[in-house]
Amino acid sequence: SAARKSQVTLERPDLKKIRESPFAELDLYLDMVEASLNEKHLALLFDEYEFLEYKVKDGKVSPEIFNKLRNLMQHREKLAFIFAGTHRLTELTEDYWSILFNITLYHEIGPLDRASATALITEPVKGYLRYDDLAIDKLLRVTGLHPYFIQVACRLLVNYCNEQHINFVTLQTINNILKETVEGSTAHVKYLFKDYAD
Repeated sequence: SAARKSQVTLERPDLKKIRESPFAELDLYLDMVEASLNEKHLALLFDEYEFLEYKVKDGKVSPEIFNKLRNLMQHREKLAFIFAGTHRLTELTEDYWSILFNITLYHEIGPLDRASATALITEPVKGYLRYDDLAIDKLLRVTGLHPYFIQVACRLLVNYCNEQHINFVTLQTINNILKETVEGSTAHVKYLFKDYAD
């Protein structure tokens, strides 16, 4: 883990205690984490942060989580928070989002340049998978150079290549996984389509 590479030793949190008294136990655990960081800082990444809202609406998470996160962001000097997701913050309508995000910086990530998108496709699998130039061109075209869609397509592509025991990606390989890629992205595709259709 990143903590081990940075020579920071962290104990595992006691999940039973956290379930019984989530906010108090989380504070105690974070005190221990910050003490072990010395001069270092820790970044906490919340991927697909919009699912917090779904959990609140389902009654599985208390809306108080947003106040707690805001408190942590304001008072934990060694912790940084990164929220990543597909929804624009301005489209999230519940009041608790404003509690959390009116103290944050917002950066929208759009399409990559061609060289960066190509590197995102090829570098993580260098030495394991090779690509025909036409296969790379097709991936760049169908993903619109967007990092999220490149990641979805490449994850499915690697799974497909492992299942088929192949290590060279052709245009036909890409065509074979495209239908699955769109199906695997359905929720996000619908969201983005709605965004551009309105």
